[in-house]
Amino acid sequence: MHIDLSEILSRENLVKELEVPFEAEKIRYYGDDANIVSKQPVKLTLQNEGKNKAYIKGETSFGLMLKCGRCLKPVEYQMRLTPEVRIPCESEEGSEELSYVSGHSFDVDGFVLDECYVQLPMNVLCSEDCKGLCIKCGKNLNEGSCNCDTFVPDPRMTRILDIYNANKEEV
Repeated sequence: MHIDLSEILSRENLVKELEVPFEAEKIRYYGDDANIVSKQPVKLTLQNEGKNKAYIKGETSFGLMLKCGRCLKPVEYQMRLTPEVRIPCESEEGSEELSYVSGHSFDVDGFVLDECYVQLPMNVLCSEDCKGLCIKCGKNLNEGSCNCDTFVPDPRMTRILDIYNANKEEV
């Protein structure tokens, strides 16, 4: 959803409150597409802060379908965001380039998703005590154990193990 900021940037002390739909359907999450499964409209407060300057604050929440970082089971992760930004005068030096502002057009989805990418955790777990997958067969260990030998020798002991195997007597 795009909003025209012409009025808010040109009228001194103007404050507007809007509620607009959040239209994004999915986001990129560490190389995968994560579907947005539930969402609330974006509540925006637009405030003029002088000639060609505005302060914008938003509030929304939505649910993403992500994969558990240990067992890969789908997990719904709820996000509550309150992004905010100051839009500077176009001629101001050192002003940051905002990907969701083009002239007087403001992309609400881009504004929310920028904050979403900053707030997303690197790993989401289905539960704190998730056991993950077996390193040998790939079975989900939350559903039961497997019969795989998962013994991993200490790499510092490999030389001793080599000497032992070379010198052990056959019985």
